[in-house]
Amino acid sequence: MAPLNVRAVRIHYRHWGRYSGFNQLLRHLDPSRIAVDTQTVPLQPEKPRKLDRFSKDLAESLSGGRCVNWYTSIDLGADLLTSFKAMLKRIDVVHYLDGEHSLGPLPDFLRENRLLRHRPRVVATFHQPPAWLEEIVTGENLRSVDRITVVSREQEDFFRRLAPGCPVSFIPHGVDIDFFRPGPRRDGDGAFRCLTVGSWMRNMDIVLAIAKRMSGRAGLEFHLVSPDGAGAGPSNVSFHRNVSDEALRDLYRSADLLLMPLHDCTANNALLEGIACGVPVAATDLPGVRDYLPGDEAVRIDAQACPAVWEETILRLRDNPDSLDAMSKSARARAERYDWRRIASSFEALYAEVVSADQ
Repeated sequence: MAPLNVRAVRIHYRHWGRYSGFNQLLRHLDPSRIAVDTQTVPLQPEKPRKLDRFSKDLAESLSGGRCVNWYTSIDLGADLLTSFKAMLKRIDVVHYLDGEHSLGPLPDFLRENRLLRHRPRVVATFHQPPAWLEEIVTGENLRSVDRITVVSREQEDFFRRLAPGCPVSFIPHGVDIDFFRPGPRRDGDGAFRCLTVGSWMRNMDIVLAIAKRMSGRAGLEFHLVSPDGAGAGPSNVSFHRNVSDEALRDLYRSADLLLMPLHDCTANNALLEGIACGVPVAATDLPGVRDYLPGDEAVRIDAQACPAVWEETILRLRDNPDSLDAMSKSARARAERYDWRRIASSFEALYAEVVSADQ
């Protein structure tokens, strides 16, 4: 049986390394089942250009107002290229890996254009939490989408209310458990290292407030890996920017605790990479966190908790090495459930299901 032809449209995030991000899915699809053609789209500029506004207006008029709010001229260019390819060769599925950015007039074109000998099915994956999605996507944006996939249960409920006619599938985010894995035990140097990774929806004010409260305690270190790190903080805080993949992995491996106060989240690369390296987690208790860390690999802390609660949790874990070791083992076992090979297999089945749905 010939493999399905999948056209994957994905956004390029400059801060993602070779082993991070949802686009890792494409590396793990079985080539005997799925033939992937990838269109990589640069991330939209922070400030819209005149061309972006013009192309958004054009795409809105072509699609009757069915473009997500983050759609830009770059996305329109990707759509034009994909439509051209669809007229030249058979494409079974167009998969928008970042639906928040990419949904414009193309799904309508693919559904309604009678010149196409074969209509590709459209799959769109969304990553933002419902509070953000409400500002980005409407039911009209999804009119010609054949399947929505989400990375958290909370999103699943949101889309079933927003677009009741479009099937929604929850398929978890994955992690490369071969690259991100526990390393040799660190020599006992007396330090207890808390690591925070990323910037999107991280509550850095809480992290710095915790560090400030604990600055008088010997041996407690806070390490922040973030493209937005300004380098200003208490003396017990070290900032890391522009780290390599291997340096990031080393930071996970050297950490005693992954400290993740969050404003909101669905799937979270840092949480998955951290647990894959066997790092216990202290994170804000959010629906997305509970989806991925429901067990004793993590301490989940109320979203309204003050820095003192986080401080107490850190000290309790530091003073209970046996408990911390058990959390580490649970973290790695939990991460193995999100091995990209398992997640890719779920997408392979989904593509086949979508293609055969109305044959």
